[in-house]
Amino acid sequence: NVKFSGNQATQNGGAIDDKSSSTLTIANSTLTNNTAGGSGGGLAVQATSLNLLDSTLTGNSAASGGGLSTTGNGFILVSSSTITGNSAPANGSGWYLNATGSYVMVNSILAGNTGSSDCVSSGSATCPGNGDANGDSGDVTSASGLGLSPLVNAVSNTAVPVMIPLPGSAAICGGTTFTLGAN
Repeated sequence: NVKFSGNQATQNGGAIDDKSSSTLTIANSTLTNNTAGGSGGGLAVQATSLNLLDSTLTGNSAASGGGLSTTGNGFILVSSSTITGNSAPANGSGWYLNATGSYVMVNSILAGNTGSSDCVSSGSATCPGNGDANGDSGDVTSASGLGLSPLVNAVSNTAVPVMIPLPGSAAICGGTTFTLGAN
């Protein structure tokens, strides 16, 4: 349980800028109120694989990819995570997906970000939506075309602030069972 809050970067990755060639795993963490002059207000991942698990990216801002920016050809797994309340004037207020690798987004929320679309993609990747070819399922995304609000609210009386679904949220009971093959 880690909280990255109030960090600033003149270029990429307000809280974290990972340019390594290994796999970055962020679990049970919150990246909030971070700022980047370039991409990835909360998190910028370049040329690496990412496991974003049970985490929240909210209140971050950048020129592109307000919450998250991913580039390169690594595998990206976003599971049981929330990307909402971030901002960027261009290229994905929630997620800038500039990748040639593959990704899976499951049981996660990508909605409610401001300034540009929740997700903008370039390269060979396409933004997540319910049940698309990338294997997404159980997600609440603005890209799904369902027009559903995630209806989440911050809970700050925990060790690490989290976003929880409010009554009426499409995220309640909207998840699926997911197994990512054996290693």
